Amino acid sequence: WECTVPEAEFYKTVPADWKNKTFYHQQCVSTSPATEPFLPHVIRSRAKREDYVLFKLDIDSKLVETAIVDHLLSDDNDDLSYIDEFVWEHHVDNYLMASAWRSSRDMTKTIADSYKYFLKLRRKGVRAHSWV
Repeated sequence: WECTVPEAEFYKTVPADWKNKTFYHQQCVSTSPATEPFLPHVIRSRAKREDYVLFKLDIDSKLVETAIVDHLLSDDNDDLSYIDEFVWEHHVDNYLMASAWRSSRDMTKTIADSYKYFLKLRRKGVRAHSWV
């Protein structure tokens, strides 16, 4: 996936009952809150705190994904307060996924590190899940 799924194609996959409740946003993104588009800022600009926001982070770039998650967990912003549920395929050193993840793996992180990330997110009130 390289920012190539047209919006119309995406909405063809959404059940009719959910189309008016679904917002599809596809854009190549920044790793820094100082440079737009930065995903947490996109979410803030599109959602209200009372909206239900499920954020699936799946960019397949350890640099981009980890920068976004670290930002969400930092205490110097309230961007996480706009997210109710978070789904992330954290690419870590995992022999079961080595052939699929190849170069997108962060060989400095393990499954235990993933659990720590998800626990931190849950302690901050976000239902956080790995989808591997």
